[in-house]
Amino acid sequence: MNISQNKKKIVLSLIVLFSILLILFGVVNSSFFQKNMFSTISKNIEEKYSISIESNNFYYNIFSNKISCNFLVFDHYQNIMINIPNILIGLKNNILFSNSDLIVDNLEIKNVDFFIKKYDNDSITNLEFFLEKISNEKSHEIDSIFIENIDLSISKIHLQNEIDTIYLNDLLVNFDSFYFSK
Repeated sequence: MNISQNKKKIVLSLIVLFSILLILFGVVNSSFFQKNMFSTISKNIEEKYSISIESNNFYYNIFSNKISCNFLVFDHYQNIMINIPNILIGLKNNILFSNSDLIVDNLEIKNVDFFIKKYDNDSITNLEFFLEKISNEKSHEIDSIFIENIDLSISKIHLQNEIDTIYLNDLLVNFDSFYFSK
């Protein structure tokens, strides 16, 4: 009789554990959790770099450690500077628990549009302004970034200054690897 009760306790414990894991999976994959996760990430980026980003399709799969999303990057005048309608990022380390290194094993960015503009009041373009913000030595928490298998598809580049506007279309870039370290 004692063995039967132990088996029942083990089965009940496994059912409870499985139920908790199933609920956790449902919560993590819910659109509410995903929106809040992106909102936290975008607020963090905006606070650190003064760069505004938006997405209406952000999904982070905690089990496969992949991010798929689309997003817009706004310049310092809140005009669209970069439109990325489709990005897929496969991570080797978990972004929730790793603060020092970012290791990406696959990066696919498709149909990107750049709207590079030099405003009358500025001496540099919005993209140069953006790059200065993210290259600030104090702003990096990540010690290094390693990316393998980069596929970048740029649909349009609009370059506008006070004299002329230049349009470039359909640029494909593939890299085997990219490494950045402080």
